[in-house]
Amino acid sequence: MPKSDHIAGALLLGGLLGAALASSPPAEKAELAEYRNIKAQVASRINRIGDLSVLEKLKTKPHLFNLFREVVRMHSNGFYRGSSLFCSVIMEDALREQLGAKENFAELIDRAKEKGLISASEAHYLNGTRTDRNNLAHSAMLDCSEESSLMTILVTKKVLQSLVANSLKPGE
Repeated sequence: MPKSDHIAGALLLGGLLGAALASSPPAEKAELAEYRNIKAQVASRINRIGDLSVLEKLKTKPHLFNLFREVVRMHSNGFYRGSSLFCSVIMEDALREQLGAKENFAELIDRAKEKGLISASEAHYLNGTRTDRNNLAHSAMLDCSEESSLMTILVTKKVLQSLVANSLKPGE
């Protein structure tokens, strides 16, 4: 056997051995697959929330801006109860700021509807969000699903867009 055949054989064997040693153990492959799956779930949840341009209009209202960003992060990472509760906090604060009132959330919703700041439909959904918030805040037995959390975020986003369009002027 010529010397070049031995070198070629050694290189081939060395390459195969190196590839075998360099490949990830099965446990690491499983962890990597799980990480990719989680990353895909997070991206899917963010994608379902849709357009977040309302955030740009809230930048001059840091308390609303930061809390809404936190809501999105909580929801995207599977913390549905927290994201739903914080949506109600955002809405109550935004209405209180707009109306300059110390009324409770239900009264703020009614007044905002009377003043034309929100539609009857938005008031209906906000009242549902308010009721859900009370139930979630006072009972550890209740669960909040991904769909319920998403619906609450979408309602919050829509009402914030209405408030911004109608009168919640950034910086005032």
